[in-house]
Amino acid sequence: AKVTYDFEAFKKQAEKLGATFNDIQRMVMAFHGSPHSFLKEILVENELGQREYLVGSSDSFPEVPKGYKVIKEFPFGRFRLDKMGIGEGAQAFGWGLYFTYLESIAKNYADNENLIERHLNSVYEFGAPDRFYQIPDDNRKSKESILSYIDNQIKGFENVPFQQKEWQKLKDAVQSYKPNLYKVSLHKGKQPSEYTWLEWDKPVPDDVINKIERQAESENIKINNLKYEKSRQVTRVESDGSARFIYPYLSEILGSDKEASLFLLRAGIDGIKYPAESISRGATSDTARGFNYVVFDENAVTIEDKIQFMQTPNGTIYGAKLPDGTIYLNPQFLNANTP
Repeated sequence: AKVTYDFEAFKKQAEKLGATFNDIQRMVMAFHGSPHSFLKEILVENELGQREYLVGSSDSFPEVPKGYKVIKEFPFGRFRLDKMGIGEGAQAFGWGLYFTYLESIAKNYADNENLIERHLNSVYEFGAPDRFYQIPDDNRKSKESILSYIDNQIKGFENVPFQQKEWQKLKDAVQSYKPNLYKVSLHKGKQPSEYTWLEWDKPVPDDVINKIERQAESENIKINNLKYEKSRQVTRVESDGSARFIYPYLSEILGSDKEASLFLLRAGIDGIKYPAESISRGATSDTARGFNYVVFDENAVTIEDKIQFMQTPNGTIYGAKLPDGTIYLNPQFLNANTP
């Protein structure tokens, strides 16, 4: 593998990519932080015209049966709604796949407590151990802070071998967690006019409301006139006609967020767009540094690149590995103990 210590070049490359992210492009570019390294897949069509996905490994594509036609290859794997798990905010903005315009948010998300807990649930036979939940909330916010707390526990139980052994076991499990950053395109090859987002904090345009109402009528779903709902009570709170009121209303009528999202997809609505950092900073569409997206259709997502972060035993990121094998190292964090 090619190794470079020019970590600043890596950061500039990321900044250059980030500078091109805007909704005027032919496609929306975004990021997703994940604990998963997806397997390579191929979409094929058999002799009867039936399509299916063949799954390989993280390093190689699956073998294509004789007579099958290759439709599309997925070198970085693909996002799948049937594999969707819990995440930060617990799907607070609707059911779907979550992506962000801001790389920093995706990176922090990949390092958060929920995903580390999920990793531990897969490592331990009976799920994450009680010791993990004994770690105070303030110390459980990142891999680095978790490992720092565990190190103190190991030192504190120096004269209690059993306790020290169990904390060391937890430390080893946490250290084995390797976050990934995926760069994706949404609606690749389409013009912005060819897809429709519901904006979380902006009034839904009348033409979009017409789409929703026509779909409801075609499915014999009884909903109140949404134009009227824009100025009256929706789910018992005053509505401004934005997605944050209309989406919960549809969810209530249809029985769940998942059914609301699938219904909107059938109506020609591709997903929800909401301000990045709206929860942490109270950002709005007018003040946000960028946007996050909830995508209802997994086929609208194309993984363009994957970056695997390299971390020291205490969780500090000291480099990154790109798909082409290039490894960027930050000399600031290199020492005799760096893996």
